[in-house]
Amino acid sequence: MTLYDARGAEVGSTVSMHMADLFRRHDWASTPLGKREAWPSVLRTTVDMMLASLHPMCVLWGPRRIFLYNDSYADVLGARHPSALGLPTEDV
Repeated sequence: MTLYDARGAEVGSTVSMHMADLFRRHDWASTPLGKREAWPSVLRTTVDMMLASLHPMCVLWGPRRIFLYNDSYADVLGARHPSALGLPTEDV
């Protein structure tokens, strides 16, 4: 049996979520985080859990506090979304 969240995405999967698509297309190599494939496993796991959540969530990572967030948090950002993704928090 497959479970689906309120957006119709398979629970445990971020495939059809908007922010997950933005994460996949983002040029992470141009950020202090570097290529997503090289992220520490704890960051990849944290981001995957955040993206799967329906609760507004953000992560501030590393010394530059790089701003990462999910679909629900995009509503909180308003006009700053989607340009806030991957920026140092001070620039958001």
